[in-house]
Amino acid sequence: MTTRPYEVRVQLGDASVRMFAANDRMNQMLIEHLEAAAWRAKPLGKTRTIAAIFTHMHNVRCKWVRLTAPHLKVPALLNRAHCTPEQARAGLAESAGSLRGDAGGSAGRRWWAHREVS
Repeated sequence: MTTRPYEVRVQLGDASVRMFAANDRMNQMLIEHLEAAAWRAKPLGKTRTIAAIFTHMHNVRCKWVRLTAPHLKVPALLNRAHCTPEQARAGLAESAGSLRGDAGGSAGRRWWAHREVS
């Protein structure tokens, strides 16, 4: 029995949702267990702070939702200069939820499931 293209997209969509959820749990744990002094510590060279990395990740997700899934609510952007670890955790949870479909019921899951398979 062969798998139809739609069934493959649904399977990939479900796997993507699970992988994205696992990635979000890891990000949440990293921030939760991070030493407070490390959040804004300036690394050597032209490297971003940890605060800037996590706020950038959230803001890119927001842009992705806005551009590719207009039916989903776009979370508020975070300001990397003033973002606290708690704000980053809340923002990341919201943006991950938007992409997984938690925020819009099954809309996000349908969006993942219908993405083109390359």
